[in-house]
Amino acid sequence: MVAYTIKPFSLINFVGPVAGISTAILLVWGNFALLSVLASSLLILLLFNWYGELDFNLAIVILIYLAALLQSFWAKQLTYKLINKQKWVASRSTLISFMMKIGPLVGLVAAVCGIIVAILDNNTFNTSLGYAFFRGWSTSVLVSVFAIPSLLFIVGKQNLNVSKRVFVIVSSVLGCIAIGLLFLISQQQQQHIRNDLYKKSLYELNHALVKEISDITAKIKAMTAYFNSSVEVNLIEFTNYANEIYQADSSVKFFQWSPVVSIKEKLAFEQYAKIQLGIEYSVIASDVELHVEQNDFTPFTPVLYIYPEQYNDSYYGIDLYANNAITNTITLSLNQQEPIASAPFSLNQKNELAPHVMLTHPVNNRRALNTFGEMKSSSGEIAVGFLSAAVDLETFVNKLINSTSSKNISMNIIDVTSGERYLIYGDKLDVQNRLEDVEVINFFGRKWQLQIIEKSTWLSQNKSWQTWVMLFGGVIGGFVFQLLILMMAAYSIELSYKVAEKTRELIKANELSEKENLSKAHFLQMLTIELSVPIKLAERLIHNQHVDIGYKKLQQFSDVTEQLKHILTSVSDLSTLESRNNKLDNQVFDFSYFLNQIENKYQEKALVASNKIKFLFDCELPNFVEADQTRLEKLLLVLQENILKLFLGSDVQMSIKAHYHKDFATLFFTCSALTPNTNMPVTSWLKKDIANFSTSMALATELVHILKGNIKLILVPTGDIVMTISLPIGTHFQESGLNKIDEMNVIPLNHKAKVLLIEEPLSTNFETTPLLLGLDYQVEIIDDVSELSYAIHNLNSSIIIIDNVTSKPYVSEIEASLNKMNEEDAPKVIGIYRGIEYRQLSSSFKNIMSDCLLYPISAESLQSVLAKVTPK
Repeated sequence: MVAYTIKPFSLINFVGPVAGISTAILLVWGNFALLSVLASSLLILLLFNWYGELDFNLAIVILIYLAALLQSFWAKQLTYKLINKQKWVASRSTLISFMMKIGPLVGLVAAVCGIIVAILDNNTFNTSLGYAFFRGWSTSVLVSVFAIPSLLFIVGKQNLNVSKRVFVIVSSVLGCIAIGLLFLISQQQQQHIRNDLYKKSLYELNHALVKEISDITAKIKAMTAYFNSSVEVNLIEFTNYANEIYQADSSVKFFQWSPVVSIKEKLAFEQYAKIQLGIEYSVIASDVELHVEQNDFTPFTPVLYIYPEQYNDSYYGIDLYANNAITNTITLSLNQQEPIASAPFSLNQKNELAPHVMLTHPVNNRRALNTFGEMKSSSGEIAVGFLSAAVDLETFVNKLINSTSSKNISMNIIDVTSGERYLIYGDKLDVQNRLEDVEVINFFGRKWQLQIIEKSTWLSQNKSWQTWVMLFGGVIGGFVFQLLILMMAAYSIELSYKVAEKTRELIKANELSEKENLSKAHFLQMLTIELSVPIKLAERLIHNQHVDIGYKKLQQFSDVTEQLKHILTSVSDLSTLESRNNKLDNQVFDFSYFLNQIENKYQEKALVASNKIKFLFDCELPNFVEADQTRLEKLLLVLQENILKLFLGSDVQMSIKAHYHKDFATLFFTCSALTPNTNMPVTSWLKKDIANFSTSMALATELVHILKGNIKLILVPTGDIVMTISLPIGTHFQESGLNKIDEMNVIPLNHKAKVLLIEEPLSTNFETTPLLLGLDYQVEIIDDVSELSYAIHNLNSSIIIIDNVTSKPYVSEIEASLNKMNEEDAPKVIGIYRGIEYRQLSSSFKNIMSDCLLYPISAESLQSVLAKVTPK
């Protein structure tokens, strides 16, 4: 389509696209499809040519099709091993090799064909063969590299997923359109320059034409005026005056003075001419005129004076009125009293290829001496002679053409005065692929049609550097663009192969690791069995009343035994975890009953401890949850001893709260000292890995990870250290008809400031909530966009915290809900974001925030911001 729209129309524009498309069809669909397409397209072209819609040379079209077949089969021979199963895009090196073969390499066939088509289409070797070569090559390369990969991603077995293939195809189409439009725009720009240059030449030619006609008119008028103002003009006076006017490079070759001579004065005139010229002189007239009766007036207009005389003395005595080409001119000039041009003729019969146009102007000076007759017009005008000038058409046209600065035009002259067309100068011009202009001018009473065309076709003209830059830049840029797009696809496939290979290696390594872990587990189990034997022996000794052992020794022995049993239990649990038996056994159970049982067990073990753990249950805790009850119970029981040791010297409060999300809830276990002091062991573990505190703590940490939770120590703004354990659990509501919004409505408000925390669904940010709870704020969490508007308008929150919310629907709903509220009733809004996400937010959304914190946040920075906006 782009090739067809490029003007001027030329078959050279079709060589590359036809070759590229043919190559694509053959590589994708095979030989039969290509032959079918070429045959059908040729038949369509013949039908268009038959009905006159297109005019083209059938032989050149067949040549283009044969070149396309040659290029297509060559490309198939080079790439048939790579096409199967998309091996051409299996790696980046293979892709580069494939692209070079289907593009620059096989495109040489289209390039050579372009040269041949340029010669045949223009019927000359005088054409820009280099431009034709690169034109055919570049268009073939571009069509091939864009069409072939796109079609291969559509047809056949695919190794790339649909989204990536769509991306490559869409990018290729857009790139192809962009390159095509660039070529079209560049061609149009060059054609504008070409048209401007041609129009400039037309303007210069027209200016030169007007000037030349004006000069000729001025010279004839000057000579005529001289004769009209003189009583008598002798040869010397004529020669001197004509010498002042005559210019050697002018199209006027000579001036002539031809007096009117009657038959009666013929002999007297000849005697007068002999005296004036000093040569033998006689009137040269036709035989018909010489035998006319004396009483009939048939005047002569013989040439008396001529300038320059050199090479023109043969014209002396010639009767102009006797020349059929000039007779009508003399009559018209006498009637109109203006210079009139004759039809082209040759005064010299020996050189008929040098036509002249004779311009005649009557001289009506009746006061002149030595007049030998007069000629009267139908209107009563009288002429005693005629001043004439011979205009050489070849010189006239050459002056016009040479007046153009670029000299890029050719022309011919056709006389259309009589209504018929007579070619009077030049040859029939070939207007194919050339700019043409036709003008009709009035040349001294005659109508001349000037046909002006470019001297050479567009293809034969010299190309500017912009054209060459666009040609090479377009093909290189298009090739590199498509190559980069395909390199991404090749890299993706290559990476998939490597990932698959690495995955297989990891699976093998995992199998070996599992074998090693099983061996370790067996070892730990054997260690447990071996250690249990002396423990049982020691227990029998303790309970044997016949053995006389002191009570203190016995108590120490009992404590050591208990510690050893605890170690063995932890080692056994670790061996279980090491054996990779980490699949969660999630079941629905009564969470309230479960917590009561845990609290009872804590109280039983606390009887012998120096400090105690007190529970604080939130009223929003679910009654039923879905989780791995066994592991959760083991985790809480293992934590008891470690919590008591970490917070040694103070009783501990464990608060349990639930934060609801869309499909699940998060349990927060927050442990804090009731009477904190700096001597507690927990202060030294704030910046250490808590898992290294003890063997049982390592077991607890591993259980938290298995349950997909998190455990850490946090320093709150008051200076105290708290331990937080967050665990995701499945919620299981009974058929009570209450949803989450209903539960929010029945929660009683307390004296604490209420904070509405808005976060993304499935958010993994667990830093904000513990800090807010530690700062004694009541926190409501919203992570569902459908609940957002209700929560903002009806929960009466004093502060709204937006925790790294970036999804556009969520951001738009927050902004819309807050904009609906009055400024007096609207709560203060604080944002907590990571730097890159905050920079991507819109200005309008940033404006609704009173302040914003950037991760990572500390308790001090959060407390400082909250203090500014918390109602007094």
